[in-house]
Amino acid sequence: MFCLHWFGFPSNQDSIKSRDVSIMDMPDLVMRKIMENVDFIIILKLRKVCHALRNFIDDTTQDYGLTHIQFSVYPSMISVEMRASWGLIGLHYVRYGGESCLRHVTTDCTNKTNLMKGEDFVEAFFDEIGVILKIHKAPLEDLSIHACNSNDFRKISFDKNLMRKWQNTNWIFGWCSRQHDYNIEKHLSKMNKDFLLKPTADKFYDGLEKILGSRDSQMRVKCMAAQVIIPQYFLKIAPFIDMKQIKYLELMNESDVANKKLKFDGIVELENWECIQDLRIKGFGITVPLEKFLHKSSLKISIPTISMVDVLLIQTNFLNSPSFFEEYTIYYEHLTTDMEEMYSILGYFTDAYDEKCWGYAIPETDKILEIRHSSSHRYFTFTWDEEEPFSRSEDIDF
Repeated sequence: MFCLHWFGFPSNQDSIKSRDVSIMDMPDLVMRKIMENVDFIIILKLRKVCHALRNFIDDTTQDYGLTHIQFSVYPSMISVEMRASWGLIGLHYVRYGGESCLRHVTTDCTNKTNLMKGEDFVEAFFDEIGVILKIHKAPLEDLSIHACNSNDFRKISFDKNLMRKWQNTNWIFGWCSRQHDYNIEKHLSKMNKDFLLKPTADKFYDGLEKILGSRDSQMRVKCMAAQVIIPQYFLKIAPFIDMKQIKYLELMNESDVANKKLKFDGIVELENWECIQDLRIKGFGITVPLEKFLHKSSLKISIPTISMVDVLLIQTNFLNSPSFFEEYTIYYEHLTTDMEEMYSILGYFTDAYDEKCWGYAIPETDKILEIRHSSSHRYFTFTWDEEEPFSRSEDIDF
């Protein structure tokens, strides 16, 4: 009886006047219970019903308990994979024509593609994913942002029903094709061959900055990796990420070719950056003095110059605190010390391929500090070995 009355149907006992009934007429408590028992895909559908319901969902949706988020940015596609205890979900937003996009959703039991007419693919991405990023509370185990300067639509497994439907249509959203040679991946690649990565990356990081800036608190992340074209991409979102929580941070150049002219010096200006234990910056230069980074347990950076004093300081740190320091790789452009002098100071070494290798055993432990130097590739590495290295210097009493 109550259900019939609620949805506006006359009961056998009462005759009520017909009236328009909105889903928003339901009590908040009932609506909240509904929201707690629907999955993310249903949430996306419900947000399309009306503005009032969309606002209610955005204001009341509970944290999904995500543990891993991975973004991938391409010239004409943005993808996200999100993992939680309840499973894995992947969403891909693809530029389709001038003013539309394709949204492809994959879960453990879903594989579906929709055409979103009149929607820019970057805006559609943040319109649907933004609410999740805004309300997420628990620390993420991993947050990664990948970038690629060429599209790769092969990673999308378009559902067979969609393929069959499109193959049976001569005109596919304004594109004429033959049934026997139609291939959606090739079609998308041809349609998007002239678009570049940077304009999409600009919009992506602008949108991400806006979403993270709208949160009530900084996002907490344990491990983070970001592949960027320029350092400013990461630096603009970094203030909205709690650096005290990050144990591992890897920042990489999107290009396979390192660009040392682009400097990542701004990393040392971030609040609580010193709390990052493991820092790796690849493909970008650093001009900040090396000493500023030597409190890290693990480090990988490229610097203009390195001296014998720097090498001995790192060696001393490792030998004095073997339980804290783990691994260092320091690339350099210029070595200010004469090679023969350096070899004399560091002691006996052996040649291993194009490297010189020194080994220092710590008394009463099975740990051996290995220092390797390549003059051709211009780097030093400091690592631990629990077995005999290629060579071994005399035990050091310190």
